[in-house]
Amino acid sequence: MDSIPKPPFPVYVATGCVLGTAYFFVPAGPASVVAKAAPIVALSVVSLLQCERYSTFIGIGLLFCSVGDVFLEISIPGVDCFKIGLCSFLVGHLFSIYAFASSNLVWGLRETALSATTCLVYYVCIMYLLLSRLEDKSMTAPLLVYGAALCTLVFMAM
Repeated sequence: MDSIPKPPFPVYVATGCVLGTAYFFVPAGPASVVAKAAPIVALSVVSLLQCERYSTFIGIGLLFCSVGDVFLEISIPGVDCFKIGLCSFLVGHLFSIYAFASSNLVWGLRETALSATTCLVYYVCIMYLLLSRLEDKSMTAPLLVYGAALCTLVFMAM
């Protein structure tokens, strides 16, 4: 079976720039939702076309994040679109964390300790600021979990 021909990298960059810029010029409504998610969907397709384990997990993670983008933009009566969007982003980040963790990168102890310490200090400071201003206390645990996932994602990407 022949592999799918892949366009040159500048085609991907140009497509992402056009799609990403379109969001700022499309009036609010369904078209703006599509314009917001389209660059991430395009990037996930590029990643999935690589047909490698790492890029497949990155592509799936990006798809979940694009669904999160859509839910943050829409409003459905009786549905908490914010929480659905947040959960979708969380799942996307977990796929990306798994991809980074399985990429076989080897760090020295010094670099690992410095990166982990930096992420941990940032997490504690941001959580302190956010939690002190959080009005809906039922969101404390989700905020802590989501913040931990983001910091883990940053640490794994370093």
